[in-house]
Amino acid sequence: FNSTEWAALARPEIKREDFKEMPCYLSGDLASKHDLVALMQLFCLPDKRFALFGKYYIPEATLNLPENQHYRNWHIAGHIETAGQEITDLDIFKEDAIKYCADFDVLEMPSDPNRAWGVYPALEKEGVPVVEYRNTILTMSEPMKELDALIRSGRIIHNGDPVLAWAIANTTARMDKKDNVYPNKESNTNKIDPVVGAIMAIGRAMTRDNEGFAHFSF
Repeated sequence: FNSTEWAALARPEIKREDFKEMPCYLSGDLASKHDLVALMQLFCLPDKRFALFGKYYIPEATLNLPENQHYRNWHIAGHIETAGQEITDLDIFKEDAIKYCADFDVLEMPSDPNRAWGVYPALEKEGVPVVEYRNTILTMSEPMKELDALIRSGRIIHNGDPVLAWAIANTTARMDKKDNVYPNKESNTNKIDPVVGAIMAIGRAMTRDNEGFAHFSF
């Protein structure tokens, strides 16, 4: 992804509450129990445009590691929430997902069953519209290409979230012989969890027709 083009799409004045009338998708990447966890919210705007927001969680022990000054800076600035001590307290993740479903028009919450840890079954019991979304090259390729197209065409906006910008810059494409792509990272320190969550949400949004909503202008 082009980080310069991504930065140009920032609208610092927007907040998720501006889009209460818009349908949206939730998605989470629960790749690690002791590092960054992302809860992404993708709003479907008119003319096949989107607005993307993220919320992030990290355990205290990881936040305070010497090499994680970037996490501490983002935590101080209010961009990352601490959740748990040694491992991430996913009850906070679940509470936020339930709250977003109560406050917004959440159509679906795609989830990878291989990384559920019992979280998504618990959310289903609370009425969250969880749908299975396995993270394979075949399910991730087209929505990853779509995210690139959205960035290039200026059809996705965000609030300038630095954690998401960092993940965008960290994301590379692993390609197979049929030109399918899968989100990849060059090292374990270059987290891409927010982007993986966004791609899952876009994958589900691609299955619906998002035309005909009231006009928003940003």
